[in-house]
Amino acid sequence: MLDSDFESLGRLDQLDEALLGVRRVFVRPGYRRRLLQGVSLEVNLGTLRLLRAIEGSDSAPSVGDAAEALTIDPSTASRLVDGAAEVGLVERRSCSDDRRSRRLYLTAKGQAVLQEITARRRQLLAQVTAGWDTDELERLSSILSRLRAAFDDLEQT
Repeated sequence: MLDSDFESLGRLDQLDEALLGVRRVFVRPGYRRRLLQGVSLEVNLGTLRLLRAIEGSDSAPSVGDAAEALTIDPSTASRLVDGAAEVGLVERRSCSDDRRSRRLYLTAKGQAVLQEITARRRQLLAQVTAGWDTDELERLSSILSRLRAAFDDLEQT
């Protein structure tokens, strides 16, 4: 192997560690506590991810669509939907095209909780990126979007 090959491997290892490190941040108890601090309703991160998936969908998703968006098993998504519906964050409605199918919609309460959490996430991001200039934030966002698109492409092949 050439020195440049070792350097490339080292950079890839650094990138891999950085990505794993960022992912770990989001599951740490301290981050979760700060994120959920002051939220009007007690919710877990899985439910929040479900709410975001529903909100981010082009059309009202089914449970299967939500499972795919969250990369979880349909049975797990179904339990998340059950819990969210039980506390009034999500409602299931019959699909006009197929009466057997049910679509997921955020309730007003679900939208309010999601707005609260979104504001809190922005606050936390602003806190950890304080001192960064606009160009740095735009570059990071662009690079991460490009990386995610490349992983999406990889999954399609």
